[in-house]
Amino acid sequence: MSLIFTRDPEAAKQRVVSIAATFGIAPLAPDFDTASGSLAELLELLPITSKRHLVSYGQDATDEYFKNGLLFSETSGTTSAPLQTPRSMRDFKWNTLNQLCAYKRYLQPSVDRVAVLHPSILSPFVEASACALQELGVGYVRVYPIPEVCEYSRIFDVFERCGITTIMSTPTLVYKLLYVFQRLSPARLPRYLKRLLLTGEYLSPASATNLQRLLGNGSAAMPFVYGASETATLMFGMPDGTYRAISEDFIFEVFPVTGSPRQPAGETGALTGRLVVTWLRQGLLPIVRYDTNDIFTVWKEPHTGDYVFRFDGRRDTYPIDLHQRRELENAIYSLGVPVFHFECKANATNNHLQIVIITESGTELQGSTAAATLRAQLEWTWSLTVAVNPPQYRFYEFSPTPKSNRFLTC
Repeated sequence: MSLIFTRDPEAAKQRVVSIAATFGIAPLAPDFDTASGSLAELLELLPITSKRHLVSYGQDATDEYFKNGLLFSETSGTTSAPLQTPRSMRDFKWNTLNQLCAYKRYLQPSVDRVAVLHPSILSPFVEASACALQELGVGYVRVYPIPEVCEYSRIFDVFERCGITTIMSTPTLVYKLLYVFQRLSPARLPRYLKRLLLTGEYLSPASATNLQRLLGNGSAAMPFVYGASETATLMFGMPDGTYRAISEDFIFEVFPVTGSPRQPAGETGALTGRLVVTWLRQGLLPIVRYDTNDIFTVWKEPHTGDYVFRFDGRRDTYPIDLHQRRELENAIYSLGVPVFHFECKANATNNHLQIVIITESGTELQGSTAAATLRAQLEWTWSLTVAVNPPQYRFYEFSPTPKSNRFLTC
């Protein structure tokens, strides 16, 4: 049984009919009797779409993009053809408003100052983020490591001079920055930095706890927002690592899947499945029953009745499932050393895992010791080997990648 959630189902029906007609989505939604039919019945008339559909749509929408585009942007194209994600004035304002609401939960004008750590190139998210901070009256600076232009030492000095209290970035970029900071001479962290607002990739509770350990007492690491370039901001992050849906702007559908993380302890009626979304505002892209390819576990908060969304990771065919990955990540972050990065390569042919762990220089942790500890904790049938701080590894390169896939297949 799937879940359908939006703030006003009756109003959502009217918007879906209008959106389907505007973008020519078949079968034609206007044939639907909105007075007697349910939102679920209406949605079933429409196909589930993907990034491939948006790429195809964009090839025929050039004139519309040129005429109404305010901000031109596109995805990285690392896994497929780049997807154009232009913003009109209307949907850019909505994107900005949702980020403003997210920032407002954690930041105070004249008290907080934000470092937006992001390459910024072709990103609609960062443009909306900057506008949101301006509207909120919170000071900010954009930084990113660039050889001979913006070295890590300069970023540290900027944090000190500007009294940066908060970083908004991806977990991968923050880990790289903290790793380099601990290698400065002398090793140190910016004095005012106390908060990490993280987005763009999966953030486990164990990773958030590890980041707080690296940053020190009184610090906080939490998800900022969940979304994508094509969908913009879909949810707000919470201090406990869960998310709350922006239900007035979107319809959320969750379709059950198997082999996913178990439901939270004590939470009855939790549903784990892939997330499909429909945007109810007017924009340049037809985000209608769009498959995010992400897995969430959803349950109702008993006191407020709100749906709680826990991000479990990307839907894929990796040899170890999402629950096993969470177990492995928890075990790695509990090894008793600072962990700045890890990567796991799985060989399904012989059930073997090759794990790389990057920790502080001069650590006494040996790969054999780490492997034995992990084997004892996990009690899996998979064998594993661990390399700690290998001498040649791409994590050491100057320019970091904004996101990283920590689970690969050999």
